[in-house]
Amino acid sequence: MRMACLAQKKAAAKTRVWNDLASVPLVGLEGHGHFTRWIEARVAAEGVVLDVAVECSTWTQVIDAMNAFGMAGFVPDDLAGQLAPGFTSVTLTGLAAYADDYSVVWDSRQTKARPELADLAKRLTRKTAV
Repeated sequence: MRMACLAQKKAAAKTRVWNDLASVPLVGLEGHGHFTRWIEARVAAEGVVLDVAVECSTWTQVIDAMNAFGMAGFVPDDLAGQLAPGFTSVTLTGLAAYADDYSVVWDSRQTKARPELADLAKRLTRKTAV
């Protein structure tokens, strides 16, 4: 999964380097997951402190908050299409090099009650080793 930094066009036009991002209120993913730690290390190396004004538990919530408040944030690039019109990608040095994998976890007992989970598991196991 590649990550994208997205902001409203007006804010994105002023954001060219990590230091510029310090003055932009952001929506972030809560906790200290791999991407959050990567961002923290990246901005620390640049001597930058980000203004994470809102933290959310899921990427869906991050996108909803970005849409609701018009704030910038980082989201997986394949989810960027869920943002409202007016958001545009901000090119930041090194961000394109970040990649991670999705994980899907489920309780196999739930596949009886929710056949879509069984179908998803079947499709995923054909593409990757589990």
